[in-house]
Amino acid sequence: MHLFVNAFDDYKTWKGYHVLACDGSDVNIAYDEKDEDTKRQNSNNKPFSQFHINGLYDCINHVFWDTSIDTATKTRECAALIEMIMKHDYPVNSIITADRGYEKYNLIAGCIENN
Repeated sequence: MHLFVNAFDDYKTWKGYHVLACDGSDVNIAYDEKDEDTKRQNSNNKPFSQFHINGLYDCINHVFWDTSIDTATKTRECAALIEMIMKHDYPVNSIITADRGYEKYNLIAGCIENN
């Protein structure tokens, strides 16, 4: 994925900045009764399997600069964003946005430490 998005150099910006959004989403996968990490239950107690995907999405160019996949029982959206910021596999001149739930001191410290 990183090779693909970095292969282009004609990305559009807003006033010179890339506008990135981070959020997570649950994705249903094939049920595996032996995999306790991905096992969930719906309201009828029917089991199913699920991953949680966190993505750093470019709102103007419609590409993902980075992603993180977690098991459904161990969702860690804020920690995943901190890891993405520390890896810095996105344009330097970026504004990163996120919804509620990301307002953590560790995230703000990670942003400051990584400019």
